[in-house]
Amino acid sequence: MFIGKNRKFLMLIALFALAIPVFAAGLNSGSAEINLTTKALVSGTELKAGSYTIQWQSEANATAITFTKNGQIAAKVLGKIETLEKKAEHDTYFSKKDASGNDVVKAILLHGKTVKIVFE
Repeated sequence: MFIGKNRKFLMLIALFALAIPVFAAGLNSGSAEINLTTKALVSGTELKAGSYTIQWQSEANATAITFTKNGQIAAKVLGKIETLEKKAEHDTYFSKKDASGNDVVKAILLHGKTVKIVFE
């Protein structure tokens, strides 16, 4: 009798452990729309001003991020996903000027999401 109860408990723990990566994967993939108000560099790739669809997919330690404009892939870069404590109130991107005066996107927050996309 004691072994049967332990077996059920261990099976429940095993199922829970297997479910964690599935839920985590759901948090680390998605898509959103963002508007760049000026041309900018994202991980060394120049993006012109305009509206883009961003898609991200995390696997292991890397997150693949694709910027699409008018149905065409404009850039494929690597970044990382961070989770915000609360949902972003606006679409926002943070940039920094490089030595040549170009805007370099460092992070993107997406309206209504707890996702922060960070670029090196």
